[in-house]
This record gives sequence, C-alpha cells and structure tokens, in this order.
Amino acid sequence: MHGFIETRFLGRGGYDAVRGKADHPDETFVTYVGLARGYTAVGDTRNAIANWEIAIKNIPENQKVNLPVYEQALKALKEKS
Repeated sequence: MHGFIETRFLGRGGYDAVRGKADHPDETFVTYVGLARGYTAVGDTRNAIANWEIAIKNIPENQKVNLPVYEQALKALKEKS
C-alpha cells in the first residue's frame, strides 16, 4: 500500500496522497508514512520529517516490528537537513 501512495504522490505532485489524507482524516499512520516517503522522494526534507514524526507517534501495534526502519528513515533525514 505504501508504494501505491508514493507512486501516486510522485505521479501527480502529491495530489492523491493529500486527497487520501482528506478522505481519511482519522487515519494517523498509513497516510503519513506515504506522505513521508513521497516527500523524501521529491527532496522535500522538511515535510518528510514532519510526516515521519506523525507516523511514528501514531504507529499501530501491528507495525511496531517495523519501527526501527521508520526511525532510521527519520534519522537519515534529520542528519541530512
């Protein structure tokens, strides 16, 4: 699912990822991971960091096994900025 969000983000300048956020305002993880990855891919470090922080803060129990990967992505962005 994350790849789908990223692809649409890149292909349409973020429109579909943002629309997904508007369509699912209570979603506090998947949408933000997609936005973080999309912003990372287009070089928007500030927004990527902001979205990773929201995603990590709201990580669901079934995704906690992936937390080190998400934290590493955030750390790399912070070191870059």
